[in-house]
Amino acid sequence: MARCKREVSKSGYYHVMLRGNEKKNIFLDDEDRLRFLEILGEKKIDKRFGLHSYCLMDNHVHLLISEGTEKIPRVMKRIAVSFVYYFNKKYKRVGHLFQDRYKSEPVEDDSYLLLLARYIEKNPVKAGIVQRPGFYKWSSYNAYATGKGCMSEILDKEIILSMFSEDAEKARLSFKKYVNEKGEEEFIDMQESV
Repeated sequence: MARCKREVSKSGYYHVMLRGNEKKNIFLDDEDRLRFLEILGEKKIDKRFGLHSYCLMDNHVHLLISEGTEKIPRVMKRIAVSFVYYFNKKYKRVGHLFQDRYKSEPVEDDSYLLLLARYIEKNPVKAGIVQRPGFYKWSSYNAYATGKGCMSEILDKEIILSMFSEDAEKARLSFKKYVNEKGEEEFIDMQESV
C-alpha cells in the first residue's frame, strides 16, 4: 500500500511525533533521554532546523520544529538513524525502534503554534506522570518557564516567548500561566497512547 503524501507547511513549522514500534518504550533510562536530546543538539548544527518545544515520554516523542537549511524529512532521518544506532548498540539489539515513519502535521499560524506548545508541555500531566509540567524533567517547559532546564541551550525559545512579551521575565511568567491553563487540545492521533 502506498504511503500518504506528507502535508507541506507554508510556514516551515511542524509538529513531529516519533513512537516506539508496537508502542514499546524508546527510552529505558535517563541516559537514553539525554542522548536523544544531545542528538537533537548535534543535528541542529549549521541551523539545519529550529527546535521550539519537545517532550520525551517513555514510548514517544513530541517535537515542535521548523525548517532551517534542511527539509524536515532529512532532519528527521538524521535524528532517527542516530538514535536507533545508539539504542541498538547500547542494548545489543537489531531492527526497527520506531513505529513506521514519523508523523507530522503543519503548523500554519501563531495561535495553533501556542496551542501545540501547551499540548506538548502538558503531555506528562495528561499521562498522569506528574501533576504540573514543571515537575517533568524531559520537556522544554522549564527552559521556558525558568530559563533553565535539561539541555535548554538547544531550544530556540525566542519565537514562542515573543508571542507573550518582549520583556523576557514577563514572557516567562505569561508562558507559565498559559501552559497551566486548562486545555483539551488533541494533535496527531496520540490520544490512544501514553
